[in-house]
Amino acid sequence: MDEKKFFSVISFVVFIVLFAFGGVKTRASVTDSINVPLEKIDTIAVSAEALLNDSVPCDSIVSDSLVNDSLAPDTISPAEARLAKFRAAEYDMLCLIAHCEGVKARAYWDPHGRVWTIGFGNTVRPDGKPVRRGDRIKSEEELMHYFTTHIEGKMFEDMTVYLELDSMSNAEIVAMGSFLYNCGSGILRKKDGSPSELANAANVYFVTHSDEAKQTLKKLMDQKVRSGGKILPQLQKRRDLEERVMFGDILLDNNGELSLENAINFAECALGGIYSMGRSLPADTLDLCNRLENMRGQNLNDSIQSQLRYVPQYVPRKSRR
Repeated sequence: MDEKKFFSVISFVVFIVLFAFGGVKTRASVTDSINVPLEKIDTIAVSAEALLNDSVPCDSIVSDSLVNDSLAPDTISPAEARLAKFRAAEYDMLCLIAHCEGVKARAYWDPHGRVWTIGFGNTVRPDGKPVRRGDRIKSEEELMHYFTTHIEGKMFEDMTVYLELDSMSNAEIVAMGSFLYNCGSGILRKKDGSPSELANAANVYFVTHSDEAKQTLKKLMDQKVRSGGKILPQLQKRRDLEERVMFGDILLDNNGELSLENAINFAECALGGIYSMGRSLPADTLDLCNRLENMRGQNLNDSIQSQLRYVPQYVPRKSRR
């Protein structure tokens, strides 16, 4: 081996060692743990020996290592990928749910569900205890904690178990999330823990997107419009809106980036505007979008700030003297 190649080999080995150990240390600063996989050390040793013996070209080892990901950072697990996909849809989900539920910083009595409710229709606190009379949300951070704790808890768990989440689009996750937020994710399973008829129908649609599967799923969703044994017009409107989003009749544009006629920015719509349109929604999706976006009233952010503005801030006991 000539001197030039020898120093090239040494440089390559040093680079790989720094990459493996340096990369791990960078990640360890976040997790407070240092763990260098043995596979990386073995790969470095084998690569160095092959180069020094001239048995394998340098380019071949580098390309093989990259293809096999033996020297690259660890990839995320399928469970982490599903959570990341779900979280990417959370803002759109919040906008749709808030539009249907409204927002309240003080606990109120829901006459239909006959339960104390707060935030975006939450009946359970983040600590798992039921909402009670006199409960108050004191900040936007606390309000969002109520929301994310609810959707990333049992609801997300049931969606990953009973739905083909990997096959679902962002709009499908958003619409199904709003539906389950309202009806409870327990409707995805039977008493014995097996998938319900609705879960099976949803999965067929998410995988095939056939007209037959669409109509079957729509029929099952349309049945969830009762509360206390009575059909509620506002639930009928909510199901219609969720289905329009799920089936692509309405495009979510909560960042204001689209210029399409059937795109709607729920973050800028008056909260609950859909409930003030009378007993039936416009048959034309474009008309619905135009009317929602031009509805008078407070949008999501204004409504949140308005609610929190009148909630007394907590004052420590020492400051009260």
